[in-house]
Amino acid sequence: MESQLKSDRLYREACTILETLEQHGFEARFAGGCVRDRILGRIPKDYDLACTAKPDEVCTIFRQKNMKVVPTGIDHGTVTVVAKFGAYEVTTLRKDVSTDGRHAQVVFGNSFEEDALRRDFTMNAMFEDRHGQVFDYFQGQEHLSKKELHFVGDARQRIREDFLRILRLFRFWARYNCSPNKQTLQAVEELAAGLAQISQERITQELIGLLEAGDIEQPLSQLFSSQIMVMIMPDAQPLSREEIAASAKVKIEFRAVVRLSVLLRQVTDPRQLEALCHKLKLSRKQHRMLEACNIWGQAVAQVPATQANFMALADQCEDMVEDFFLDGLLPAWSCLYPEHRSIINKARITEETKRYLRKAPLPIDTKDIMVKFNIVPGPRLGAVKDRLIESFRNESWHTRDEGLAWLEEHIQDISE
Repeated sequence: MESQLKSDRLYREACTILETLEQHGFEARFAGGCVRDRILGRIPKDYDLACTAKPDEVCTIFRQKNMKVVPTGIDHGTVTVVAKFGAYEVTTLRKDVSTDGRHAQVVFGNSFEEDALRRDFTMNAMFEDRHGQVFDYFQGQEHLSKKELHFVGDARQRIREDFLRILRLFRFWARYNCSPNKQTLQAVEELAAGLAQISQERITQELIGLLEAGDIEQPLSQLFSSQIMVMIMPDAQPLSREEIAASAKVKIEFRAVVRLSVLLRQVTDPRQLEALCHKLKLSRKQHRMLEACNIWGQAVAQVPATQANFMALADQCEDMVEDFFLDGLLPAWSCLYPEHRSIINKARITEETKRYLRKAPLPIDTKDIMVKFNIVPGPRLGAVKDRLIESFRNESWHTRDEGLAWLEEHIQDISE
């Protein structure tokens, strides 16, 4: 309900921006992903707009209304209008003059159809006005209804314009369950070597987007069979259907890294893993989560399957990324290692209790400690509080009175 309300606000606000542009004599429509998602009945996360106004004209119109306008990509025709509920990219209609497989030189235009022609897939090449009329120049709605994924126009030409579209195809295949035909896949395989021109950051971003999707079995299998995965990540090993299904239960914020760890399960040397994270240009958080997965993979294979061992492992993982053990790893590994499921379930219950206690407020106020034990602010008070918090998290006591009694018994053992 909250996401729906937010989307309604964004939509109404975006419609107001369209109307404002129209009132100044320009044509303006919603563009790309938000149109696709509305057709599919999904809630768009944002709204991009396309218009006949030039970037400087867009800036003038909205600054006169005392709205913030950010020149996020002004050389390519894009500015961002910041309103009350969201930020909206407004892009001037364009057509390509030349491309080199990574970047395009564009000129501004006045044709929505020409602008659609330079987009990647037919599902992303549709426009919609503020009255709900959809402008579909390349059968995008038909392809969506048939769950087909088509490039706009000639597939080879679209790929040569930006070789990253090869990986975007696999990501959209997984996310929207729309499949490319044999001719499209043949074009992708023929031109896959062009990915060597693409920066590692952009490749990793697309790969993470693919791994976040729910059912990735077919697109991931095709990445391996076409040898594209070998080009972009030589150390990767295929995922089984069971591994894909198990990892689909992981929270989306952790899912991609968990799957990445299984793809890279043969990389067990910490130094090799460090080098690989650097090569893939992973974020620090992604790096730490991948380290946690690596610890898990080795532990499952090497240590006796006891609850104590799993809980010790949980402590290591939580030191790396909060909640990752409980919400990321346990759901996946309980499916991947059914022989350990009963022990893992016990570990989950224990860890859920620990998480609750970690986030629960301490029922003893600092003033209680200072008054009862005559301690003044300083290192001594800090050490006492740390020990008290630790004992509370370990369930040594639960109420204020129990905590004060516990502290009275142990305070002489606490050093600064």
